[in-house]
Amino acid sequence: MAKKIQSKQQSSVHFLVKHLWKLSLLFLLISIGIYYLIINEYHHEISSNSKLLNSNNKIKDFLYETLYTLSFSTNVIYNKFFSNNNNNRARYNVILEQLLKAEQNVSIAKSSRIAIGLGVCTDLVIRALDVLDQFQSSPIDEPKPHDHIDSWNKFLELFAYYFQRGAASERYIQSKEAYNKLINLIDERKIPKKEAIGSNAPLISIRFAQEGFENILLGAQITDKLSKKFPNTIQISGPIIDQDDYHVILEYNTNDQWNQYESPRANRLIVHSDDNNVKLLSRITFFEQFIHFQ
Repeated sequence: MAKKIQSKQQSSVHFLVKHLWKLSLLFLLISIGIYYLIINEYHHEISSNSKLLNSNNKIKDFLYETLYTLSFSTNVIYNKFFSNNNNNRARYNVILEQLLKAEQNVSIAKSSRIAIGLGVCTDLVIRALDVLDQFQSSPIDEPKPHDHIDSWNKFLELFAYYFQRGAASERYIQSKEAYNKLINLIDERKIPKKEAIGSNAPLISIRFAQEGFENILLGAQITDKLSKKFPNTIQISGPIIDQDDYHVILEYNTNDQWNQYESPRANRLIVHSDDNNVKLLSRITFFEQFIHFQ
């Protein structure tokens, strides 16, 4: 019964919103018409009387301001309640369909040679609280968005800063001690993790391979283990190294609790302490191979 009453109330409000502005606009236009009829009829009397002229100007200003306000409100109400979003969506779908057809008409040689670089890493995706839950009671003086991390405490301050805001961020850990502590915690506690190829150049090269391109040169220093994850159509310049750079992706969910903080939305903090990418170790071998690759 209550739902029926609520539904009727909503229908009544919708009807008023839909039709009241039309009646108001009609009434205003009629008022403006009557106003001009009176002005034309008594033009000389009004012009010669300053009080009447002043009143006339006030009435005119009021009518035009009301017309402007009502026109603006009408536009807002229409866009809010009555604009046909389905028609817009249908138009967008037509555009997308035509773009896809145009794409099919373009001849792209899969034998084209593509060279891209430089660098690669391994993304290590973990749940943040799995590794940081033992630091729930760690004293944090003040959460701060440090540019560089040179201590474990600064890392915790950085995490707290972005965690309580639910904001994404990426930082370089300058302190090898702090970075190794994080990696060791992940290994020692056998925290569930997902390893994936990271960095822009490798991911773009993989996308080209998925699209069917057969001649791709990727400039990247890489371990044998990571190189085996790439499609055979991607030629990797090297050099072969002993240890890949790891980017640790600390993910958390909405309303996760850590220390005295709560995350307002799901997000991630990415930290790394690259040794190889920052030195562009692959640049020499990449450009040497690029000359013969063209």
